[in-house]
Amino acid sequence: MTNQQLIEQTVTLRRKAEDLLSGLLAEQRQRTSSPDALARATGRSSMDRAIQSAERMIETLDRTMVELGQPGSAGQTIAR
Repeated sequence: MTNQQLIEQTVTLRRKAEDLLSGLLAEQRQRTSSPDALARATGRSSMDRAIQSAERMIETLDRTMVELGQPGSAGQTIAR
């Protein structure tokens, strides 16, 4: 796989991760029900964990882009 192909694939994956994060944040804003079972047990909801996981994925993809010499989209995360 060429460097350019890796860059294109990473950009595509980052867009998908951003879309996922955006959807999770929108869902979290709409939720008005009581905390789920995980939140009652640990203090963090499964939604919080999913959001944190998506944010970590975006950060990882940003680091990958920097390593590939293409920091263009690094640091452009979705605000909570």
